[in-house]
Amino acid sequence: MDTSSETKRDGQRQRETARESLLKFVDALDGREAVSDSPGLRRHLSVLLDSQGISPQRLVHTAVSSLKSSPQFRVWLEDAERRDVSAIREKLGCPEDVEALDDPLFHRLLRRAIVADFSIERLLTTLRHIYLEWLTRGGHEFSEAQLRIAASVACHCFNTEHIYVTGDEEQEMVEDLRKRLQEQIATENGNGLAIGLIGYAMYAPLWTLGASEKILRIRSRHGLQELDEILERQIREYEEEAAIRKEIRSLGMSGEPVTAEVRQQYEESPYPRWLDVTLPRPVRFAEAMERRFPFLGKIETGEPVKILVAGCGTGSHPIQVATHYSDAEVLAMDISKASLARAIRQAPRYGLSNLEFMHGDLLCLETSELQFDAIECIGVLHTLEDPAAGFRALMHVLRPGGYMRIGVYSRRARLGLEPAKRLIESRQIGRSPVELRAIRDEIIADRQRLGSSLIENYDFFYLSGFRDLLCPAYELLFTPSELNKLLRDLKLTFLGYRNIDPELRQSYRERFPQDLEMRDLDLLDQFEEDHPEMLWSLHIFWVRKDLS
Repeated sequence: MDTSSETKRDGQRQRETARESLLKFVDALDGREAVSDSPGLRRHLSVLLDSQGISPQRLVHTAVSSLKSSPQFRVWLEDAERRDVSAIREKLGCPEDVEALDDPLFHRLLRRAIVADFSIERLLTTLRHIYLEWLTRGGHEFSEAQLRIAASVACHCFNTEHIYVTGDEEQEMVEDLRKRLQEQIATENGNGLAIGLIGYAMYAPLWTLGASEKILRIRSRHGLQELDEILERQIREYEEEAAIRKEIRSLGMSGEPVTAEVRQQYEESPYPRWLDVTLPRPVRFAEAMERRFPFLGKIETGEPVKILVAGCGTGSHPIQVATHYSDAEVLAMDISKASLARAIRQAPRYGLSNLEFMHGDLLCLETSELQFDAIECIGVLHTLEDPAAGFRALMHVLRPGGYMRIGVYSRRARLGLEPAKRLIESRQIGRSPVELRAIRDEIIADRQRLGSSLIENYDFFYLSGFRDLLCPAYELLFTPSELNKLLRDLKLTFLGYRNIDPELRQSYRERFPQDLEMRDLDLLDQFEEDHPEMLWSLHIFWVRKDLS
């Protein structure tokens, strides 16, 4: 008996069991409210936020509620809500008060996630303003705790793509700080440089200083360890992505004007913004499809199963697909080289050998000789002037009997965005970061009137997400009946939705017992009319191409 092989198998089984337990724990925490101030829960959340293969965003709600359960932390939020800058400045200078912010969970949350919470946003904008004032006036001696908090605030501002609005006086101080830093960097003087760079990083990425090489040289010469994470993310990763962009192979662009506008949006604002993804449990593709749709019976596929992710964005989607299907070979493509560069930079840390990336317009697939067993296309077809043409291009490279997973916007689910969109349209603004920050701040101030749960979602709290949510270059919306006509014309068989809440599924089946598999789009249209929350934002569904 080969004991070494058996030992390896045992080790693999133990790792899989441990991973399974961890995922179940994260599932149990996802979206839950912490009901008491528990140091033990905070410690667990801090560790989970640092765990690779777990999306930090799944833990944000629980982590925020855990922090808010602390009376000491709540006092900071209350002062920020009252805009009592003097009280926060005083607390920031008091070691006993600072302990509530110098908390491992608060640090990990700010550095590893995008916090979708208005009260914490108010606190962070107040904190960064105070740090900027101290840096502008000079003479302030920063404690180690103050430095740690400042670095975490700077990391989070970068996570949000510096979405927080900046007043005119504040912007003048930022410009003064920028000039002073550039002069200091030019002489390679490391004295007091760390906190200056941290302060600047709260308002703009460090690469905008235009002296990346010198900053890194000063870091190696003078220490400045508190800058390491900021330098890694705001200089080294930026330069790596710039180099990657030059090497990406391309299928080509169609030349469609609307597609060109959409591409410009995502070149300027790569989307979505993510720091880690939850890696799904591996399963063979046929087994996964048989579980989803038992009525299909036994599914036969070749090996490897060739899958195209059309419109892969910044990579979280294809990484999950390549991880989920153990027998798959995945090609991910997108029209934005900026998005692809971020995807290509992040993918290697997941150790995937079955994932490749390519630039290109999906409309160009209509002349391609590539062939796939399955295609995933989420959030793309509704950005085309002619979605049917997009479907036809995808069908051209899909083998007979192949499967497609599609995601397009729901007309009814997105009605809640209309008041905010009308406000944006009335202001006739451009799409520069300054304009987007200003209109977002106006929406926040009037959110009770404009109110929608969609406005308070994850995308609202980072710049490229906000632009995609409320200021897209182009979008179309669909009802189930409209999709039904489109799919019939294309001779695609609708297999079913995968993003409907279990309780709503049960309600639908009770109302329409003749459609227990939920495959009649006209009946689903009637149900969605009464339950516009049925799909939250997107129709996500599977279709099958005819065998002929």
